[in-house]
Amino acid sequence: MTKRKDRRVTIVVHTDGDLASRQLPRAGVGVRGGSGGALVVGLLVVLFFAFAGPIGRAAARVPG
Repeated sequence: MTKRKDRRVTIVVHTDGDLASRQLPRAGVGVRGGSGGALVVGLLVVLFFAFAGPIGRAAARVPG
């Protein structure tokens, strides 16, 4: 069986007006985990506003 090589992702950052660039090597697993985490957080935000909207409208109709 062949040994699996560590997969890495390199993020290259270019700043406007600067000739130099920075390279940020990251593990592929961390990048996939971070993108999965961002997807979960985005879904939670959408669900929050989907449920908070009707509750807020109902609360606004209650007389002071």
